[in-house]
Amino acid sequence: MASTTGAYGRRRLDNIFFPAMALLALAIVINGFGRSYFFAGMVRAPLPSPLVHAHAAILTTWIAVQVLQPVQVAANKVEWHQRLGTFGMLVAVAVPIIAMLAAIGEVRRHPFGIRDLASDFTFAIAAIVDFTILAFLGLRERHRDLSAHKRLMLLATISILGPAIGRLWFVTSPAIYYAVFAILLGLVIAFDRTSLRRIHRATIFGVVLIVVSQGLAEILWRTAAAADLVVWIQNAHR
Repeated sequence: MASTTGAYGRRRLDNIFFPAMALLALAIVINGFGRSYFFAGMVRAPLPSPLVHAHAAILTTWIAVQVLQPVQVAANKVEWHQRLGTFGMLVAVAVPIIAMLAAIGEVRRHPFGIRDLASDFTFAIAAIVDFTILAFLGLRERHRDLSAHKRLMLLATISILGPAIGRLWFVTSPAIYYAVFAILLGLVIAFDRTSLRRIHRATIFGVVLIVVSQGLAEILWRTAAAADLVVWIQNAHR
């Protein structure tokens, strides 16, 4: 009886936490890109290229799916959740592809500012790697371990919030940027400690992956190799 009650309590906590975190991710994206994209009419927004429009649309779709999925579970709309999940798998495949193309496109559009381009490109690669690994594992776990599935999909979403976080009005330094990331990851850890009395293995893996990749990106973008890669991409386009 106590075990059943505990499982019910954990489900209730899940039904609050995961939709709330998805909405928080949506709020970060809207605040970060509100002026340049959402409030500018999305399709009518003056973005640099059709590729950037496609990137923005696909990433927005991913965030929207991640908001709807836990809400449907909380509302016990399991069939709708599964149908949307099939669509979400297609979006998950598209996210890293369009993100890579957009990162290359940014480098090709700007002939100057090699260091800034190296930074943007390196962090974009880190986010692409994180998202691909976490989304793949999360989708694989959807029929094996729902607790791992939920956490991995949430962490996959957090892993691609860097550009939106960097555009928040109060993020004026790298320290604040990393602090926001740390808060988001800390919320997942705190939830595990509250609901499970331990940190879930999926949370440990995802948090370590994101922290390590961000740290490596912070180191690598400053290297000559990163600058050389940017120059090579620019020259290859000519």
